[in-house]
Amino acid sequence: MKDVISISKKLIYTQPFYGSVLLALQKEINNSIPTAGVGLNGVNYKLYINENFWNSLSEDHKFGLLIHELGHIVHFHLTEYKHLKDPELANIAKDIYINQTIDEKYLPPGGCTWEKFNVPKGKDTNYYYKRLLQDKEDGDSKNLNEALKAMSKGEGSFTTNDGQQVNLPNHEWEEIDSASDALKKIVQKNTIQLVKTITELVSKSSPGSVPGSVMELLKSLSVIEPPKFNWRAYLKRFVGTSTKTWVTKTRRKKSKRFTQMPGLKEKTFSKILVAIDSSLSVSKSDLIEFHKELVHMYKTGNDIDIVVADTEIRDQFKFNPRKPLEIKGRGGTIFQPVIDLYNKNLKKYSCLIYLTDGEASTPVGCRGNILWVHGTEHSINESLPGKKVKLN
Repeated sequence: MKDVISISKKLIYTQPFYGSVLLALQKEINNSIPTAGVGLNGVNYKLYINENFWNSLSEDHKFGLLIHELGHIVHFHLTEYKHLKDPELANIAKDIYINQTIDEKYLPPGGCTWEKFNVPKGKDTNYYYKRLLQDKEDGDSKNLNEALKAMSKGEGSFTTNDGQQVNLPNHEWEEIDSASDALKKIVQKNTIQLVKTITELVSKSSPGSVPGSVMELLKSLSVIEPPKFNWRAYLKRFVGTSTKTWVTKTRRKKSKRFTQMPGLKEKTFSKILVAIDSSLSVSKSDLIEFHKELVHMYKTGNDIDIVVADTEIRDQFKFNPRKPLEIKGRGGTIFQPVIDLYNKNLKKYSCLIYLTDGEASTPVGCRGNILWVHGTEHSINESLPGKKVKLN
């Protein structure tokens, strides 16, 4: 532990951002883990280090190891990437991303890097996960195949075609995965607050020393722009027969029948179909704007199904605000396929909200509650049936 503290001091002087994060963590020597890792300590984090592995490293590599483990925290890998369903690929993707943010001289040998998995440098975690997922399905990546075979056997490493040994990550953040929703939210908020506070302090004392990748992530997670449309009021008016109701317990009021028991609270929500125009005329800024409005729709407590369409329906999925929005299509625009889908499911959905630039011919046979939402950069298409608004 004295050696860990010594290396930590070097980190504080040379990398004040990571050094400050390290100061906030409890540290523990734990030889039950193969190398090192981070985990929960209540609602905060703890750093675990395997003594034998630590002692096998040079001073530079110890330095890099600390940055690597802290990188998982400050890049929100423990809290913001639950949408990556394949844990083995997610672990590799996270390590590829983190390792490219560390100077090569500090990287311990055998780490997962972009070169070893034949993926481009400079991409984010989501990109690497998608690329690895595609490579897994295609079966063309020999190194990935070997990595997955080793993982299936419980082995901690594999050997590449050119004879390099690669240590495989084993991020078992089960205490977070198995935690209650309330605890997950607290940990998530605490992580954002920790990174935000340290960023503000270090930016004042050592300008330019906060990693740019952290600044961008923090901005996207902590800054929520106000909605450009009053979704709460609109959705309250337009819910239909598909409204669902459930009862939960609340300690804010006591039960009328059993005075020592918590009272009951009734909650309702509706299921909404939201269509995203994925035609080529819809710009990247339009799609970013649409995604922000979707987050605010989601916050009203309604269940949202997404349909992506240009001249035809390209994709359908349930909206998850934590998952990046994938847009397929980018052809012309025909509204009719979505209208036909909505007409077949009128009993299922309270309303249809179509996010679009409005540049297409008028669909026929429109039924139910429809709202056409035009992007800020576009004019309202008055020929469309139903209600129409323009974001501004």
